[in-house]
Amino acid sequence: MSKPILIIDGNRNGLALIRALGQAGHPIYCVDHKWYKPGRFSKFVFGSSLLPKPGENPEALIQGLLEIGKKQGPEKMALLPVNDEYVSLFARNWSKLSQFYIPAFETKESTVYQVLDKLKFADLTESISIPVPKRFTKDQVVKDAVDYPVIIKPGMRRNIDTVGKGLFKVRLCHEKGYLLESIEELESAGAEYILQSYIPGGDDTLYTAGVAAWKGKLLGCFTGRKIRQFPPITGEAAYASTADAPEIIEYAKAIVSATGYSGIAQIEFKKHDGDYYVIEMNPRSWSWNGLAWAVGVPLGKLVVDASEGKLPNSILTNQRAGTWSFFLEDFSFNFLLNRNFPLGKMIRQHRKSDFKAFYQKGDFRPFLMHLLVQYPFRLYELILGKKR
Repeated sequence: MSKPILIIDGNRNGLALIRALGQAGHPIYCVDHKWYKPGRFSKFVFGSSLLPKPGENPEALIQGLLEIGKKQGPEKMALLPVNDEYVSLFARNWSKLSQFYIPAFETKESTVYQVLDKLKFADLTESISIPVPKRFTKDQVVKDAVDYPVIIKPGMRRNIDTVGKGLFKVRLCHEKGYLLESIEELESAGAEYILQSYIPGGDDTLYTAGVAAWKGKLLGCFTGRKIRQFPPITGEAAYASTADAPEIIEYAKAIVSATGYSGIAQIEFKKHDGDYYVIEMNPRSWSWNGLAWAVGVPLGKLVVDASEGKLPNSILTNQRAGTWSFFLEDFSFNFLLNRNFPLGKMIRQHRKSDFKAFYQKGDFRPFLMHLLVQYPFRLYELILGKKR
């Protein structure tokens, strides 16, 4: 029997990995903090538990994982978290978790934070000559020596520490007053921040290199791009596709090598005037990672196999073109609330998509849980927020 895997997350991110690794023959155990997360109801899940989020009770979460590991018996499960907070916490506590698990993620804490910290990651990519947005300082803002618009982001926003909690994700500032207000907000919270020039372009200029790596070696690299997001400009993919972008494979290879990274990661780029500017790197899988599996880049499988010493002979890349869809959110944001895309064309695109966020023939229960439990509450929140 293939190695059992414990996946932390039952939403669409984790669900895609549950299905991919389950179909590859791995028994799947799912942990989440909410009972109704769709992934917990997949036919590939042989067991599941509810444990608190890292920010709620990290000690109880670690203790719960240790108890699950003890019950599993002598064979260690592979541990695969798909959220920044979990990755940070598990790297910090790996000496305990390693008693019962083998890692399918980056366990070196310094590497995790080098990737998560926007300032450190910008320093890294600049040092290996990858195109990055121009950076500014507060002093340059005060002296009117910046070119607007300017993007401002906290250096660290999502981790298990107090710094970064409750901060905005990103702001696009078109004038000095708003930028100085944003700087003051972050400085008052004790957070570092990065100021960068805004790279022009719509949602469809955002490209992803989805990587599987082990000890600095690139094993597989999916290349894709967002077509529409929710919400537009700063959100997550609602409709995405594969992309022919060999340049970002080379950039991903350089980043993985420079960091010595192990695990799945999403490296996001923005294309402008023929160049791909690196935006950020997330040390885990991302919401539409299922498309990588659908087009022949099995990121989860590559990492789990690598943890057992089995490496591919060459870097796996897209084997064909394909699309990914999350119809309900696309419909809610891009038609119902904003009316920025025709409904008929949207329906046709989603019907033809190769991989869907929740629906999959033969594994129907996750889709029902999302449709009947998650989505009604989500739609209510959106409409309520719109009215306010």
